[in-house]
Amino acid sequence: MTEVFGNTIGQLVILFAFIIVGFFLGKRKLLPGDAAGTLSKLLTFCFMPALTFRSCAQNCKMENVVQYITYLGISAAVVIVMFFIATFLAKRFARTDSEIGIFTYALTVANMGYMGYPMMEAMLGPEMLFKMMIVGIPVNVYIYTVGMGMMATGKVTVRSLINPVFIATFLGILVGLSGFRLPAIADEFLAGAANCMSPTAMLVSGFVMARLPFGKLFSDARAYIAAFLRLILLPAAIVAVLYLLGVGAELLIIMLILYAMPIGMNTIIFPEAHGIDAISGAKLVLISNILCIITIPLMVMLFMQLFPGVAA
Repeated sequence: MTEVFGNTIGQLVILFAFIIVGFFLGKRKLLPGDAAGTLSKLLTFCFMPALTFRSCAQNCKMENVVQYITYLGISAAVVIVMFFIATFLAKRFARTDSEIGIFTYALTVANMGYMGYPMMEAMLGPEMLFKMMIVGIPVNVYIYTVGMGMMATGKVTVRSLINPVFIATFLGILVGLSGFRLPAIADEFLAGAANCMSPTAMLVSGFVMARLPFGKLFSDARAYIAAFLRLILLPAAIVAVLYLLGVGAELLIIMLILYAMPIGMNTIIFPEAHGIDAISGAKLVLISNILCIITIPLMVMLFMQLFPGVAA
């Protein structure tokens, strides 16, 4: 449990360090006022497509699809159910159409890439991390298709789905299923672009937060309710329902780590790239990432007590 707590703290220290830098740059007006929008477009048109293409090309192999078809099917079903639940809840939170998309995304998926993957590797090793990445394929497909489209328009349309990240996801899946191996130099280029994503996203988040007085970032009750749903209630419900349906402990811990993470930076990046006010997304990110210091170790501790064999 100490390892889980330490890993959570380590990831959050890095996250908040970049956010603070972005916040300082924004408050001191050391960057142009449209810097957040420009960087967000760089993320959505370059860094995110590189990340999703490379991830799908590496993990969406035919042998993985065949071997983990049950895991993939369950994961896809969970994403679909979560989307409808999140849409229902988001309409109770949102004040504008764009906020419907932001809250729907925030309640459907968690920050599995920056928080979930390192957490899984630290807890249970690289083999379980690999399985989690396979299970995460349907989640990634949702993020960069329906999720991205909804935050741009507040609803799903064909036009909203046709974007660089969706195209990169589709092409990455095709490359992965074909068994084609990217040339080393191409893979290195994609890795370099993908590695730029997290720091840039955090800087943009801080820059957006700088638009409000610091105290107002903590004043929205909706952010606390959404954080409770995201960090505790929804992941607990997912694990409980899957357990009652007879799903094994291995997939249960993967689902817990996938869905018990805080709200990701995409709730800021996607709207900002389309000229939509991302303040509500910034509040969600800030509150959930602070509270997860307590909730993640708590959720994992409770799970390990119920399923002690998983950590053996």
